[in-house]
Amino acid sequence: MEIEAGTLTAFYLYDVADQIDLVRLRATTGAGAEARLAARAPSSYLQYQTPPLVIEGDQVGMGAIDGFRPRLKFFDYGVVSLSLHRPFCGSWADLIAASQTSIENEALEAKAEAEVRRVVARCAAAMTRVRERYLSEDYLVILPRSSRTRDCAIRVFRWHETHTTQPHHSVTV
Repeated sequence: MEIEAGTLTAFYLYDVADQIDLVRLRATTGAGAEARLAARAPSSYLQYQTPPLVIEGDQVGMGAIDGFRPRLKFFDYGVVSLSLHRPFCGSWADLIAASQTSIENEALEAKAEAEVRRVVARCAAAMTRVRERYLSEDYLVILPRSSRTRDCAIRVFRWHETHTTQPHHSVTV
């Protein structure tokens, strides 16, 4: 069975400063928009206290990284989230292979951090106590879309559990 369309998204979160002044950051970059929660949020109580500033990578001179399209989110509490998106279509075996090359990929992680450091350096005036060493987390999200996506995804992850010893941080279907 083929996956008609899907997306691989690698998320890298960096604790870069004590605080980010989002208004000043927007003025510095000349780009960005407030993030919004999905219109179908499960509760009206679910909301951002201070919405993060979302900036497409190309708006700050960040090109594709290993075929992934970058997007940044800046949070007022000093965290920068870099999401790298890449479309996918093909077989489930192709998807597993593509995800394995993205999970724990040191070269991709290094490029992602280097790009975030470049943007942080450019925008440091909007940040309080920029850190020299970043705390970081990373995740890989796989979103396949087909007529029987859920059933197929469950089979793929069961296969993955029995056929590989590669560690992973997070996989979401």
